[in-house]
Amino acid sequence: MDFLHLIDSPLFAGVLAGASTLGTGWFAIRVFKLQKLDEKVNAAVSILFEIRNAEEKLEILREQLNSENSIDLPSVLPVNSWIKYSHLFAKDFDGDELKLMNNFYNSCSSVEDLVNRQNNFIWVATEQRAKTAQKLLGDIHIEFQRDVSGGMNTTDAKTKFDNERAGITQFYGDEGYFYAPKKTIEGLKFEITKFQKVTTTTCGAKLKKLAAF
Repeated sequence: MDFLHLIDSPLFAGVLAGASTLGTGWFAIRVFKLQKLDEKVNAAVSILFEIRNAEEKLEILREQLNSENSIDLPSVLPVNSWIKYSHLFAKDFDGDELKLMNNFYNSCSSVEDLVNRQNNFIWVATEQRAKTAQKLLGDIHIEFQRDVSGGMNTTDAKTKFDNERAGITQFYGDEGYFYAPKKTIEGLKFEITKFQKVTTTTCGAKLKKLAAF
């Protein structure tokens, strides 16, 4: 009888409510921790793929610049996940490793900016060259008509026109005549000289482990 009274008492109801609240709170915390763990693993995978891609593209870029080829340079870092997720790894990396990651991404961001400038300049320059060539071709066509109207032999006028047209087409169509901004190229070469790989370091090993690779 006393037990039944205890069950019906406000005290017992309060104890049950408290226990239920604690159980719900524990479950919520557990779910939160699992979500954070999944977020960390996914972030590690994204960062690792970005680093591997950047390292490969930087080697391609180095080879292009060494061969004096500054046309259609590869994108190095289209997405920067480190700036978004770096806080998740504050306890996994020591000070030197965090510095390495920050320097790597900062360097890649600088290279990406310079590559975009160079590639954009090339397209603008190519368009401008095409416009200039078109204008010059129009000018020599008018000159050809004037030569014929002025009494020049048609064959001679045509030969003159063909020679001038060939010169314009060669000059404005040959990539060997292409000019690239020296400052941008020098900036790229400078960034590449101070580039340090991450995947071959202890930091890279930790990142692979966090990514479950």
